[in-house]
Amino acid sequence: MAMSFALVYKLYFQRLYVYCRQFTKSAYDAEDIVQEVFAKLWVAGIQLLPTARCVACCSPSPEIIL
Repeated sequence: MAMSFALVYKLYFQRLYVYCRQFTKSAYDAEDIVQEVFAKLWVAGIQLLPTARCVACCSPSPEIIL
């Protein structure tokens, strides 16, 4: 079962932003990078499906599984 793009965005934008901010030291650059990632996913029409690796490293809580 694929997750909706909106749900993935809601769950992971902040997490990716914080990660990028650690490297860029710039709020503007970090936001721009993360928005670009999501824009490319949207344009490519990537279908996000559950995987064991994604569950282990990305789930914000145990009940949310990609």
